[in-house]
Amino acid sequence: GPLTSVGGAPKLYPPHPGWGGGAMIKLKVTGMTCGHCEAAVKKALGQVPGVERVVSVDRTRQEAVVDGQPEVGALVLAIQEEGYQAEVSA
Repeated sequence: GPLTSVGGAPKLYPPHPGWGGGAMIKLKVTGMTCGHCEAAVKKALGQVPGVERVVSVDRTRQEAVVDGQPEVGALVLAIQEEGYQAEVSA
């Protein structure tokens, strides 16, 4: 019928920690020196397919945390394209 959505049901509620199959992914990000840097990294990560949300970007801890099931390589690439270095944090 007309109510059937193609490609799975739309998510109508915001994701939160512990919801669904998403996992927290921590990245070590170096090169961020100011709030603008944090914002640029956050925006870049938020545009990576599979990211449910960007949990935090912290320049003092050199850390970025995202929620979801993205390709980790795509996260690293997105950060590198903004001019910063990134690697997966254990």
